Order: sequence, then structure tokens, then C-alpha cells
Amino acid sequence: MIKDSNSKIHLIFLSILSLNYLIPIIIFGNITLFYHDVLDIGVVYNHILGKFYRGDLPSIDLFLNGELRKEFLPRLLHPLSYLYAILATETAYWITDVLIKLTSYISFFVLSKKINLSTFNGALLASLYAASNLPTTYAVGLAFFPYLICLVFFTDKIKINKLLLVIFFGLNTSIVHGIFIIPIIFIIYVILKQEIKKINLNCLIIYTSSFFLFSLIANANLIYAELFLGPFHRVEFERVPLSIPFFTHRFLEFFFLTNKIDHSSIYNLPYAILFIPTFIFSLFSKNQFIKKTLYILIAFYFFHLVLNINFIQELQKFLGGFFWTFNFTWYLSYKFLLISLFLAILFKYNKKNLSILVYFIIISLFAFQINSSLIPLYKTYSNKNVNYQNIYTFKGYYRYEDFKEIKKIVGSSRTMSIGIDPMVSVMNNIGVVDGYHTLYTLKYKLKFRKIIEKELDKNNELKKYYDIWGNRVYAFINDQNKIDINFLEAQKMGVNFIISKYQINNISLELIKEVNNKNPIYLYKIK
Repeated sequence: MIKDSNSKIHLIFLSILSLNYLIPIIIFGNITLFYHDVLDIGVVYNHILGKFYRGDLPSIDLFLNGELRKEFLPRLLHPLSYLYAILATETAYWITDVLIKLTSYISFFVLSKKINLSTFNGALLASLYAASNLPTTYAVGLAFFPYLICLVFFTDKIKINKLLLVIFFGLNTSIVHGIFIIPIIFIIYVILKQEIKKINLNCLIIYTSSFFLFSLIANANLIYAELFLGPFHRVEFERVPLSIPFFTHRFLEFFFLTNKIDHSSIYNLPYAILFIPTFIFSLFSKNQFIKKTLYILIAFYFFHLVLNINFIQELQKFLGGFFWTFNFTWYLSYKFLLISLFLAILFKYNKKNLSILVYFIIISLFAFQINSSLIPLYKTYSNKNVNYQNIYTFKGYYRYEDFKEIKKIVGSSRTMSIGIDPMVSVMNNIGVVDGYHTLYTLKYKLKFRKIIEKELDKNNELKKYYDIWGNRVYAFINDQNKIDINFLEAQKMGVNFIISKYQINNISLELIKEVNNKNPIYLYKIK
């Protein structure tokens, strides 16, 4: 009878998680993605990796004029990436997405039972953690991490099957998550110290070191590239100095708030609904253990302020290489794991007056299921966007039918895009000189800059965006009616065609075709 009741609880919460897929299917006929850095980079990389694994080695040459080496590709050595070689890209993405959410749910639920939460409370927080997890393309390690905590702090001997599990997830963990495992494990120990009866040093050392070691192996190509194939565009990275606007931004960010209403504020809405009342509730709690946990969370989050102190920045720059180009604030990816653990502590040590907080958690959980549909819903059905193509779906973003026409014309020629994500061309087997890349050579960045130099000179913010960051190698423009792109310089880089969202009046260009008159794309040839 107890087992049957527990099964129903899990079924209820897993059904709630499934709404993230079902609601957009009902509304749009497709599942929507609302995550940052997925359709515009993560999925495209995985798509090319799938082709590469199937033996299509030249597919990597579609990127950046053929100057992006395979060693620069994240997830090149991750076993889960091979799903993209077996299945269609969208199918592989959603299967992986479901698997990661299930892993997150199971992983956190097991941890909740280790600290003696009820089945309902454990399932509630597990579903919350699964709903809040980061995008499929790099969240594998985060999904498994609660279970790793169980193995490290709540087991008394090494088991081969569990070790193999650690190795598998380590091999699928991005370097930006794997590298922080030791400090994060320590922070979690401080939080859960009251719950941990006795630590088995063998479990602590073997499981932690295995996860860390195999995450390094899984990212060996990136480590090798950083050591031997640079210099990369990242050497021009500049950190944001401490200032009043910086502190204001970080203060709002702590509560998952923004200073303007846009897609990111919609994305963060479920987090804010949950965290603000949780913070207030715990701030006034009389339980010292809860307060201590809250202070640890605050200290963890604001630690990255230290990384922006001028001395630290100068030290990183002096050390150079990995120490300067690596973004150490990626440890903030673990923030919601700590918040979920914090909620677990609240449920255990402050059982009174929790009913209001439970309501906020449930509201937040449902908000996670609908936030990916809110903006596309508005854009799809508002009068101003009669012809809106849902760019939060695979079909709407990649415009397969439109680019099939373009591919017939450009063939194997190289293209550059204006007003359209160039990674869309890559997804449609069209070679490009532009795109969104987290690792490419400084030489290429400076070469491409000649194409957009006049546009950068018009806009200081845009200039800083490219010069001191530069992950987006785009043909930026300021005014669609006065485009100052150097098309002859683009031609020197091998560009034959321009794919544009806008009509362009330039003596260097010849209009070849207008594709889709409802949402037009203009294809130009450089004379």
C-alpha cells in the first residue's frame, strides 16, 4: 500500500514535468526551447558532431571558413553525443533532454531520502530541481551531482556498478562544471554536515576523483587546444570592473531579477517566484542551522564579486592562458542545486508554517512548465506578428524549407549572414564565415573584424561587445537602411553569397533570390 502510494506521488510530479513538452505541442504543434545558447550554438555543434561521427569529416569545415578545428568542439569526446550520430538531431536532443530531467529527478529524490524527507516533499523538490536544470547540451553533470553527493557522503563502501555510473556521467560532464567539483563538494559538506553521520574516506576520494578525472578526459580536446593551438579570441576577454551598476545588477541577479522586461526576465520568473519568498521565510527563521545555510548560500553567490577586484583580474591576466580565458564564475551553475538543498533543510528543520512556502514552490514548478511558451505565445497570436515564425522551435528557428532553396543556389560556396543567425545556415549544410563560437583563433577574430569595422566604429557598446568578448562572430549592423559592411573584404575571406533579413542597396551586391515573401530572406551574390 505504501509503495503504491509512493508510485502515485512520483507519477503526479513526473506528469507535471511532462507539461513542459505537452503544453507547447498542444499550442504550437512543436516543443519550444527557451534556453540561452541552445538553438544558436549547442544544437548546431551536436548536429555537426553527429555527422562527424558518421564519417562526414569535412562537415566541420562548414564553420568559420573551414578554420575551426575539431579540437575546438565541446562535447567531442562525450559518449552521449553519439546519439546525434544515430538519431535525427531534434529527436536526439529531446531524448537527451528527457533522460537528463529523469536523472535530475531521481538523483535529487535519492538525496532527499538520505536526509529523511518525506516522499511527497522529496518528490516535490526533486521535480523542482529537474525543472530548473540547465539546458540539455551541458547539464549532464548537474543532473547527476545530487546522486554523487549521496555516494560521497552517505555510502560506506565502493561498489563497482556505482563507480561505473560515476565514470559515465563524468565522461559526459562539461569542463566548466567538472572543474568545480572539489570546492562544491566542500560547500555541500558544510551545508549537510549535521546530516552526515560518518564519512568513508575511500568513498569521498574515489568517487570524487573519478568524476573529476573522467570529466577532464571527456574534455581533453579543449584542454589540448588551450595548451597548444592558441592564441584564441578569449585572450582579449576583459572582466567587468566593480561599479555601482555592477553591484546593482548582481544584487538583482541574486533574486533572479533583471532591471528590464525582456525574454530573460520571463526565463527567470519561476526562479524569482520561488527564491524571494524562500529568502524572506528563512531570514526570519529562528532555527540557527537554517540561518547558517542561508549565509553560506549568500557567501557562495557573492564570492564572484571577489573575482572582479582589480588585483584578482590583474593576477589572472599575468598568469595568462587558461587562468585568464576560463570563466571561473561558471561555479554559479551550481546555485540552484544549493537552493534546492536549502529548501530541503527548511523542510526538515522548520516544519511549522511551511504551507505558504509549499504553495510558492508549486507555483514556481508550474511556471517552469509554461515559461518557454509565454513569449512565443504572445508573438504568435499578437496582431503585430501575424506572420511570426516561432523561433523557439527547431522548425521555426532553422527554417529548413526556406534554406533548402538557398542551398540549391549556393551549393558548396561560402556565405555570410546579416540579421539572421549564421548557425542556421550550418544546420542546413551551408558553409559560413561567421557564427557563435566559444573557442576560435584570435587571428580569425581580427581578420573578420575588417569586415565589420565601420559598423563597430559607429557603436561603442557593439565595439566593446566584439573586441573584449567576441564569441559572436556576426556581421553586426546598426541601421538596416545604411549597412556599412565591407563586402569586398568578405569576398577576400571566400564569401560568395550574402544571406540577409533586410534588403541591401550596395553596388558590390547582386540580388539573386527572395525566399518566402511572408518572412522574406534575401540572397545576394558578391559581384
